[in-house]
Amino acid sequence: MKKIVFLGLLLLLIDCAAAQSVSNFAIAPQSAVKLPQDVKNLSIVDSTLYLSSCGIMVSVPLTDEFIPYLQPDTTMLKLGSKFEYVVRNSRDSLLYFSNKGEKGPIGFYVHVKDRGRKNVSAPVRGWNKDICHPAFSPDGNMVVFSAQSKVGLGGYDLWCSIWTGMKWTKPVNMGNIINTSGNETAPVFYGNFLIYSSNGNSDKGVYSLYAAKLHSYAKVNDIIFDKYEVQRLPYPINSDSNDVEMVIDTAGHRGFWISSRQGRNELYSFTGDLDCVMLKGTVQDEKGRPIPEASVKVFRHERVVKETRTDRQGAYEMLMMPDDDYVIEVEKKNFFKYRYGIPIIRPNEDFLIASTNHNIVLPTMPFNRPLIFDNLYREGADVELSADGMVSLSPVFEFVRENPNVAVELTLYCYQTSDEDFNNMIIYRRISCLQKYAASVLPPECQISFKNGNNTGKIDPNQIGNNPIFVNLSDVN
Repeated sequence: MKKIVFLGLLLLLIDCAAAQSVSNFAIAPQSAVKLPQDVKNLSIVDSTLYLSSCGIMVSVPLTDEFIPYLQPDTTMLKLGSKFEYVVRNSRDSLLYFSNKGEKGPIGFYVHVKDRGRKNVSAPVRGWNKDICHPAFSPDGNMVVFSAQSKVGLGGYDLWCSIWTGMKWTKPVNMGNIINTSGNETAPVFYGNFLIYSSNGNSDKGVYSLYAAKLHSYAKVNDIIFDKYEVQRLPYPINSDSNDVEMVIDTAGHRGFWISSRQGRNELYSFTGDLDCVMLKGTVQDEKGRPIPEASVKVFRHERVVKETRTDRQGAYEMLMMPDDDYVIEVEKKNFFKYRYGIPIIRPNEDFLIASTNHNIVLPTMPFNRPLIFDNLYREGADVELSADGMVSLSPVFEFVRENPNVAVELTLYCYQTSDEDFNNMIIYRRISCLQKYAASVLPPECQISFKNGNNTGKIDPNQIGNNPIFVNLSDVN
């Protein structure tokens, strides 16, 4: 009874309203519930989360914004006193469950709703025991379960059976791309993907969550086992510790799994859709050196939807929902801020969580040397900045706008012809255009000046170009 009270601690969830946003994918530990070591068999049936502990089924409704409590479940007592896992098949709306027998083998049963009839063994041809954790495809015509067999690949393997319209086919092992010499357990469907737990790829026997895209299963022979692409789901879904038993509430765009990453079993959850994109990359200076502890933020409609910091190698990564309206902003003290629009798409539909790279260079603020910009105009004699030219200079103006104690001096050069007066005319017209552009993006208190470089000294245009702009920064304090 003490364990039941212990499980009844308050369980807070991420705001479900945020889960509906296209730009939000969030993961959080539900640490208010200290799960005992033997917790297992998570399932979701009719908007209720079930789990088994010490032979007791406990549940919590998922209809509210927050999970208020976990409590012993009484609604499923009609299935029997020793059942450990329950799932509903969308095809026939019946409850299927695994039931632990007196001698240990786990049977696979179906609950018949007709009054006066008893539960019957699910007619999976040639196999009516040692089946655990059955999972049904969204249309209910395929069942995948975990079982031990002398003809398997070792430990518990995943097997599947297809509904022919009259009966289930003989179970087929799902092959050595999915199955290993270790244990594969707890399958669950997510659209066309199968998510499951496995410890067969870990030297330490640690369980991780994997996903594989399933091919057509109109007939069992159409399942092409050797063409699966199995993906170990990235951090923060997986960790270096055990991550098992994922279940998904597709209606609520959320899911749950058990992780021991903090040294004990805890319930973790995600909100959003799993078929998202891992945005990752590196942040370096202009010499290719990594910049650790840089702030990386992603905006959508001027609202921060994700933020993180780079690690020691200057790397960052964030799980994002696909969208073409993101802006990424990166900043670090003594570096120019980077801000750029980035579309995030799913480049590989064979992986549940796709990946896209966006590497960033942050120029160092050069108080002791000038910044040199070249080719900022569309044509050699143009006087207005091109669109790319504005993008190139925008970090300078942004930095000056946010640091009014810094003065900026722009020195312009032009060697279009041998006519010095013509070159000077172009420079002064460019200065006029730059003054107007600076006034449009900078407040009046910013200190900015412009010079004609042709009057101050010669440079070698073969090394720099015909139209360079030298930017000098100085701290006026």
